[in-house]
Amino acid sequence: MLVIAAGALGVVIGAFLSILLLATGLDWSALLNKETLPAWVQAVGSIVAIFVAIGVPTSLWRRDKHRAEVDRRLKARAMAHLLWPELLELKADVSGRLKDLNALRITAPSFHPPDTKAEKLAKIRVRLTPELERNVDAMYLFGEALGTTLLQLVAILSQYSRLLARITETGKPIRPDLLRPLLMAAARLIDEAMESMASIHDVAISEP
Repeated sequence: MLVIAAGALGVVIGAFLSILLLATGLDWSALLNKETLPAWVQAVGSIVAIFVAIGVPTSLWRRDKHRAEVDRRLKARAMAHLLWPELLELKADVSGRLKDLNALRITAPSFHPPDTKAEKLAKIRVRLTPELERNVDAMYLFGEALGTTLLQLVAILSQYSRLLARITETGKPIRPDLLRPLLMAAARLIDEAMESMASIHDVAISEP
């Protein structure tokens, strides 16, 4: 393909030079003779070589870029189908934990027997789904918008888990007013991620 293009370019340059010579009324016999013909051939060949040297790398770069983008889209679509059921599960989990959290009151640790507090902490704990946690490094495949949303979701749920762990370790009271905003933010990010994922990667929107 590139050889054909180079040949066509040589024909175009030759035609251009012919038109130029005819338009200027120059004498062909004086310009194209046994002594000057090699120089003309070398000049035209040099011009063709320059265009080929520029065009070939550019063509290869565009081809490789296209292939890389197709590969990225296929990987992103496969990951979307992998993460979709986990996002559905996580959405239901976060919604349920929000209801449990709203049922709690701010109380001091002394009013909580250890087992009662442990049970309440267990009720409001949210576990990050395995595939979502495992594929954090591959979120870039979804592009900047969706990838950033998923990374923010992972960060917020990790922060929520660390806060619950700190409450368990230090014996501090359960503070729904501090925990609730994190779960609400997680719920919002889940909805945004699912909406973007469905529209970009043709994942059917369905509820469990």
